[in-house]
Amino acid sequence: KMAAGGGWRGAGGGVVFILLLAVFATSTGTNAEVFEPGPTYVYDQIYQHFSSPVPCVRLLDGDHAFGCSSPEKGAAGSLYLVQDLSDLEQLESDSSAFKNWVDPKIVVLAPELFNKTNINRVEKAGSVGVLVLSAYDKSGNRVKTIPSCFSPDAQHPNLKWGLHPKSEKIWNKCGDGWAFDSVSISMFQLNYEDSELFLKKALENKNGGYSSWPKWSAELNAFMFASEDTETCLRRGFCDPVGGQSVWTSLSDVSDAKPDDSQSIIMLMARMDSTSMFHDIVPGADSNSAAVAAIFAILDAIADWRTGSAVFDDDTNSYAKPVPFKSQVIVGLWTGETYGYLGSRTFVEDVLGFKCETTAKYDSGEEYCSVPYKESLAFKEISLDRIQAIIELDQIALLDSANPTLYIHRESKSSNDELLQRIQAVAANSGLRLALAEPEEAKAQIPPSSLNTFLRARPNLPGVVLADYQSQYKNNYYNSQWDDGTNVAASANSVCAVANFTARLLWSLGMSNELPPPRLRVNCSMVQTFMDCLVKNNTCQFNRDMIGVEGGVDTPSHYAAVYRRRLSSVSLTSKLAHDVFSYYTALQHSLPRSQRHNCTKDDQCPKKQGYECKLGMCVNGTVAHYHAAVSPGLEYVVDQLGLGLSYWQIKNASEPNFTESRWQNTGVRLYQASKYVTDLLVVLVGLVVTATCVPFFMRANRLVAARLAARGEALLNMRPIP
Repeated sequence: KMAAGGGWRGAGGGVVFILLLAVFATSTGTNAEVFEPGPTYVYDQIYQHFSSPVPCVRLLDGDHAFGCSSPEKGAAGSLYLVQDLSDLEQLESDSSAFKNWVDPKIVVLAPELFNKTNINRVEKAGSVGVLVLSAYDKSGNRVKTIPSCFSPDAQHPNLKWGLHPKSEKIWNKCGDGWAFDSVSISMFQLNYEDSELFLKKALENKNGGYSSWPKWSAELNAFMFASEDTETCLRRGFCDPVGGQSVWTSLSDVSDAKPDDSQSIIMLMARMDSTSMFHDIVPGADSNSAAVAAIFAILDAIADWRTGSAVFDDDTNSYAKPVPFKSQVIVGLWTGETYGYLGSRTFVEDVLGFKCETTAKYDSGEEYCSVPYKESLAFKEISLDRIQAIIELDQIALLDSANPTLYIHRESKSSNDELLQRIQAVAANSGLRLALAEPEEAKAQIPPSSLNTFLRARPNLPGVVLADYQSQYKNNYYNSQWDDGTNVAASANSVCAVANFTARLLWSLGMSNELPPPRLRVNCSMVQTFMDCLVKNNTCQFNRDMIGVEGGVDTPSHYAAVYRRRLSSVSLTSKLAHDVFSYYTALQHSLPRSQRHNCTKDDQCPKKQGYECKLGMCVNGTVAHYHAAVSPGLEYVVDQLGLGLSYWQIKNASEPNFTESRWQNTGVRLYQASKYVTDLLVVLVGLVVTATCVPFFMRANRLVAARLAARGEALLNMRPIP
């Protein structure tokens, strides 16, 4: 009986808990494990959640962590509007340790005030976060004032990784190195719609003198798991290597003429990545996009020339293959260049000494290395010793309209005499003025560029960098979110002029210095199309047709992102470059349009050699090649037991070992906060209610337990309960 009674007392002791749990479940309307914010939940009556604001995130290198992070549970505070310097001064005067503790601030900042100096002042004033208002209207036109000179990159970008690590040369006059500093508060960039709302709420707080309660407040969530440096975060598994996939092709493949060991190499290249304080907003109009657009247009012009030069052979009753270039012409777009020239650095090191242990083939027949993994082995046909000339396009969108001059940057130790003579010969009839950036050869230095990587390996290689600047960047927004095309309003004409000259120069060099044919001309309307797609809209019609993107207007971002070992996660920029290269170097361009293998979908193309349907034509996808852009100082250790324990580690600490922190979720929540005194009263009342209810529940528990125990004993003894 006592055992039975004890059992019923135990059950009775849990009844109150079960009833409370039922009440809680009823109040939430669902199981806590599957709870999600929605219109029927209290959550949405308190918070308005925003996922579109773009966070400043954290990166790391071998020395330190830089960028931004919020506290693990987010940074919360009332909205404080800073539209001019007087507002900023008022914020500083209003700050005190006590005020910042009871009423922390989230600053809603005008775009023209967003710079390193002002954010440092916001940090020192004790604010916990910043929301940067948009400078654009609903149509994407810049309508708000922005800083006149803003670049968070260094004054000499990539100084440590170039040919002259001790140089005092200032290339980027607007640079302050902020992108490589640690920011102690969380920062988000708002879009137009969110800016309008947060501006309105911050104004309500301001109009109330920041003393009226409840106040509109926000919570910023962008907690970065990584800390310290790359070695530490890789060991903890909290970061991934910065990088992506570079893309290159050989125009020799167009004629099916494989290069031999005696064939000289002509290279045309550019970088295709940029950066900013907000990595999802990286248009890179002059920083990188103009050069990429020029290279696309050059390939389009060469393909068009091949089509127009198609000759019918009566003997074979078919069109003859195009006359091949006498040199092997290679075109490359490198990514990760912003961070220690990762793309070109990896490419050069692989060309010099990559050793594959185990090879394999894709379904298309293209060979790759499975151990250690390498996306393509086509680069093994290249030798740096056979390079006869390197032409790199840098910033080219800001030529002077009155006197358009393209500057030739060279290195004093390189053998450039013959290359410079060819440049001048082609320029004679181009309508474009070319000038040496530094007339005195002994003082000549190339600017930050991928050519640095090649000259580090072979100092005597003939190579030049073509740019719109002479001694300092004309682009006041280099590697920032405001290098958006507005700063290069007449860019299409500038880019077209450079592309037209470079196409003719490339043809001349590839044909052993023959003069280019008159009909080899770049289509300026295509240049405008490429610029619009690269700077304004990822889902432009050309991109829809070329790579099948869908959806509404989507602003491009050319941040390199993180390196993934499989091609299924290639960035949109790399995918576009690969498919453009495949299309414009296709053998089909040597045929009249009526003779091509036309298509509307991939299954209408030959299954061999990776043929795909691009812009209504079957093209061989294996003539363009991806190449890993990741620090050569990192190695991937493969889990041989299949337990999912593979990891990255440092094998050479002297390399640019940049990594990006992992995070779980980022976003902003808007809500109304009550005065801290009210919160304290609520806590006190809650404590009083709890203290009052605990004895009641304890007594209720005993009464229910006794009642159930009595019922249990009655059932066991089969007697009525008194």
